[in-house]
Amino acid sequence: MIKPECVSKIDKKFIKEFTENASPKAQRWIILTLEREIEEKGNKKGFFSFRSQFANKFFPEIVAKNKPKKEKVSFLDELKKAYA
Repeated sequence: MIKPECVSKIDKKFIKEFTENASPKAQRWIILTLEREIEEKGNKKGFFSFRSQFANKFFPEIVAKNKPKKEKVSFLDELKKAYA
């Protein structure tokens, strides 16, 4: 199994393969967490929320890489800075 490059590369197929090779404890965590997220947020939003938790737990190095970048300066702020 190839390690994902980023969180968005983690799909259902990847999670299924990962779960097949995971320890029983990890398998329980995956099933219970996915079940809870789908129950709370629905099928699509629940999966995206679960995927983020899954990545945080099993691949924290790719989550750190995907953290939001420095906030961009708005066009208005740029103009104010340049011409004020």
